[in-house]
Amino acid sequence: MIHATLNALNEIPLSEFVEKLKDIFEHSPWVAQRAGEFRPFSSCESLYERMVSVVQNASEEEKLNLIQARPHLGTRITMSSFSQSELKTAD
Repeated sequence: MIHATLNALNEIPLSEFVEKLKDIFEHSPWVAQRAGEFRPFSSCESLYERMVSVVQNASEEEKLNLIQARPHLGTRITMSSFSQSELKTAD
C-alpha cells in the first residue's frame, strides 16, 4: 500500500516517486517513470489518468510485457501488494 501524500509525491526525486508507485501497474516501473515526468499533479485522479495515458501511448511490446507481468490467478507467482489489495476489494 502506498503511504504518501500527493504533495510529497510531487516534491520527491523522480527515483523515489518511481520506487513508491512502481507496482501500481504490475511490476512495470516504466509507467511511474514516464508519468513522474509530468509532475506536479493537482489530484490523485490526474496522476492516475496520466499513468493510464502512459500505458495507452506505450509501444505494443511494452503493453504486451505489462499484460504478461500480471500474475495469473491460481498460480504461485507473487503479486504486488497493490494487486493483492485490489483483489481483496473486488466484488
